[in-house]
Amino acid sequence: MFCSNCGNKLLDTAKFCGSCGKNVSSTAVIEQEKFSNEKENVREEDGTISNTDNSKAVIKCGNCDFVGQGEPARRMVFKILAWSVVWFAPLLTLLYFVATYKYRCPKCHSTFLGIKNKQGIFVGQRGGSSRWAIIVVIILVGIAVMGILASIVLASLNSARMKSRDARRIADIKRIQLTLELYYDVFSEYPASLAALTPKFLPEAPTDPSNQTVYSYIFCPKENKYHLGSSLEESGHSSLAMDSDQTFLCSSDTINGLDSSKCSETDFGGHCYDVTND
Repeated sequence: MFCSNCGNKLLDTAKFCGSCGKNVSSTAVIEQEKFSNEKENVREEDGTISNTDNSKAVIKCGNCDFVGQGEPARRMVFKILAWSVVWFAPLLTLLYFVATYKYRCPKCHSTFLGIKNKQGIFVGQRGGSSRWAIIVVIILVGIAVMGILASIVLASLNSARMKSRDARRIADIKRIQLTLELYYDVFSEYPASLAALTPKFLPEAPTDPSNQTVYSYIFCPKENKYHLGSSLEESGHSSLAMDSDQTFLCSSDTINGLDSSKCSETDFGGHCYDVTND
């Protein structure tokens, strides 16, 4: 702590300042460290200091003098509603002006009117049901716009699901590879099939997330090598540049490790991610 009169640094148990001799009280002490860290820390409601998140703005309330991180004032549901208005407001605006009449009687508020034209003749007011063809066209255009937006959203979702499935396949392959090494430490050889790993080493054999089939695995006893792989859906996946790329380790090997082809014809994806014990 520091003296509020001269700024001299004091011990926590000091009652008098050794520089100016002023009596030191708890209310007269300047907590210098707290102010020096003001840019890195914020004050919570109970007076404690906590680390800030650089992604959030630090605010000072003009009503209660609170200093700290501001919380979001916009709710997600209203964000979605606002973006929906941006997309559909032009359509609703056109539909409103087409489906409604321009004038009404100020006395009875009826829209069943005759409007005087340049020749001085009262003609029926156009609008509403008399323009049903335009209304139908606008509705169809709106449906088409909604369909396009829905297809874009679905395409994004499908891409995210594909990446999620590929991530699971790679994680499963690495998990099986680790389990194969544990099996080798116990029996000094690799299993003839993945079924030998269950239930002692694995509660159940991992399967492909798309067709629920067991991953491709071949053991070559003469070469004492195994070939393990799974076909990925994403052609440009970064893991394809770090796999083994082995093709047919022995006569019984049916796994084609080339990245441009499936590991096995029964696999769901089209790009082989393979590993061996080399």
